[in-house]
Amino acid sequence: MDRKELYRYILSLCDEAGVKFLFGTEISGVLFDNRKITGLKITKDSEKEKIYADLVIDAAGMYSVVRRNLPAFCGIQRDFPERDIFHVYRAYYKNSEKQYASVPYVMDLFHNGR
Repeated sequence: MDRKELYRYILSLCDEAGVKFLFGTEISGVLFDNRKITGLKITKDSEKEKIYADLVIDAAGMYSVVRRNLPAFCGIQRDFPERDIFHVYRAYYKNSEKQYASVPYVMDLFHNGR
């Protein structure tokens, strides 16, 4: 699926639902109320704030401050053994139009740096 089209669709749904995006913000922790995540502790422009939310989605990857600061009762693994980590590199190359005429996207997977 065309990623830009997917992003446009998801952002239109967010806009309709009144989602607020904060950029240039450092997340320092998670807010809880009765064992339920209710928001995030943030720092924006050197000011510490608490942001409360109905839903918190952590999409910051394996080194996420949110995941690493969750208490044990959440049952979320804080760190990963090196053998469980899979590094991905994404690159775009200009190919001749004839090479992949019928396929808009091609993915090549290599193992152990090859």
